[in-house]
Amino acid sequence: GFRMVRFADDVTFVARKKFGAEKILTQAQDYLETHLGLSINMNKSGIHDVHTESVSLLGFDIEKGVVQPSKENIELCKESLLEVLSSPYTTEEKTELFYRTARSWGQYFHRAFFSHAADELENWIRTLKIEGRRVDKRLPICLTTCYGR
Repeated sequence: GFRMVRFADDVTFVARKKFGAEKILTQAQDYLETHLGLSINMNKSGIHDVHTESVSLLGFDIEKGVVQPSKENIELCKESLLEVLSSPYTTEEKTELFYRTARSWGQYFHRAFFSHAADELENWIRTLKIEGRRVDKRLPICLTTCYGR
């Protein structure tokens, strides 16, 4: 047996054994080419053992069986939060928008092991406040309340 994860044009099949994964890949490739006239980009496709290899999927990195938000998505989250913090809005508006933005990232990644990423983001924001990079010093920041830890 196998499980399938699909989002837009990204499809991932998860199988317990390498033989099963190879069979699924061959069947998917045959079906897509025969019935839909589509081809699989083999440069972006392959078979990976998530217990020994790093794999990226839909904004998540899977390494040694541990699922976390990808480093690229952590950086995108930082950019989004910095944009809010450096905006010309009032403190109240910034606070509301900050928590809404943080919650949306947290909701997307809620199934992943997120505490490390939340700690990293919170420490980054505190560094911004110390360095004074256009961050309103009165803005209360605590990601842990946003993510419900």
